[in-house]
Amino acid sequence: MESILFDEDIIGIVISFMGISMSQISTLERRQNMVFVLEKYFQTYNNFKFCLSELQLYYQSITSKLREGYEICLVGINGSGKSSLVIRAAHGGFLEYDPYVEDYFKFNLNVYGNKVRLDVLDMAESGLYSDRIRRIEAMRRSDGIIFCYGCSDRTTFNEISCFLEEYKRIGISKQAVLVECKRDERDTSILKAVSYSEGEKLAARFDVPFVTTSSLYNINVQVPFYFAVGCKPPSYKVFKKLSRGERLDHTEVSHTKQKTCVLC
Repeated sequence: MESILFDEDIIGIVISFMGISMSQISTLERRQNMVFVLEKYFQTYNNFKFCLSELQLYYQSITSKLREGYEICLVGINGSGKSSLVIRAAHGGFLEYDPYVEDYFKFNLNVYGNKVRLDVLDMAESGLYSDRIRRIEAMRRSDGIIFCYGCSDRTTFNEISCFLEEYKRIGISKQAVLVECKRDERDTSILKAVSYSEGEKLAARFDVPFVTTSSLYNINVQVPFYFAVGCKPPSYKVFKKLSRGERLDHTEVSHTKQKTCVLC
C-alpha cells in the first residue's frame, strides 16, 4: 500500500465520507491511531478521491464555457411573480412588486465559484400589440429567457403557454427555462391553482427545463438563472453547500451530475 500524507482537512473529509461518528474515531484512536483508521478505509478514500475528481472535471467543463456577462429576459404577465423572483435573487429580500414598465436588474451569480454578471430585463405586459413586438425583440437580443407564471393564477399559466408557442414558432434559439412562481400559494388557491404536473408537462412539451420556486420563502430563486446562462444547476441542497464553500459527499456528486429538474 502506498504511503499517503493526510492533512487535517483530508482526515475530516474521509471520516465524514466513511460515515463514522467522532466518538467511534476517538475510541479507535485511543486503541491504536488515526493512521490505522485511514489505512483500514484506504479503498473508501480512493473512491472518494475519484468522485471528487470527477465532480471537479464536470464543473470545469461547465465553467470553461462561461462568459463574464449575460443578458437575461424575464417573460410573464403582471401577477406572475417574476418581479419578486428577480428581486429576491438579486437583493435577497421579498417585495410585493408589480411594475407597469420595463425594469432592469444587475447582479452577480456565483456559478461553481465563478462570478458571472447578469443584466436582467423584467418585461412589462399590458396586452398591447406593442408589448409583443418588444417581447420578441428582447428574446432575440438576450442570452437566456426565463418564462414565469404564478401557480395560484391560471391566467398567468395560460398566457405563458402562448408565449412559449410564440418562442417556438419564430425559432428563437436561446437558453430558456419555465419557472413556476408562488409555489407557497398553491394550497391557498385551490380553484385557480395550477398543479405541478401541468407545469412539468408544459416544459416537456417545449423541451425546456422546469423549476418551481417561492420568492416568499426563498426557494430555488437563483436556480432559473443557472439554466438561463446554460448551466445545469445543482440540487437546492448541493447549491447551498457549494455557496457556503462546503464539500460534497459521493452521493451528492452523482446526483449533481444527473439531476436536470429541481424540485426541493
